[in-house]
Amino acid sequence: DKEIPYHILFLLVHQERAQAWIGYKEQGKTGKYTPGTYYHTQWQPVDKLSIKLEGLNMDAVYEGFVRQIAGERLQDQPGDLKVAIDRDAQRQKLQREIAALENKVRREKQFNIQVALNSELKRLRKELEG
Repeated sequence: DKEIPYHILFLLVHQERAQAWIGYKEQGKTGKYTPGTYYHTQWQPVDKLSIKLEGLNMDAVYEGFVRQIAGERLQDQPGDLKVAIDRDAQRQKLQREIAALENKVRREKQFNIQVALNSELKRLRKELEG
């Protein structure tokens, strides 16, 4: 995918079930496209997998594919696709930090450190909601 300078929609089929994958590619300063975040659908029966062609040019069709395959991760974020993907990446990062901090709180034995970690955890959760 790194070597091909075009947008690619991957359709994986295994035992009458299918899954669609697509990567968000950006053109770098050298002119080369680099894939970033990949999105995929759930495994589903081949005849149930449908992706609509929407748009008047290839970029609009590609954006439609990315939004359809990403599903609810990008649906609630209208506007520019790059901004929506950046927001989604930030949200994913915050969720990973929250999960790691929750594990740290559970393992910590000292109460005063637990309190400090919990206040940080509350701050991260509030940031995630915003």
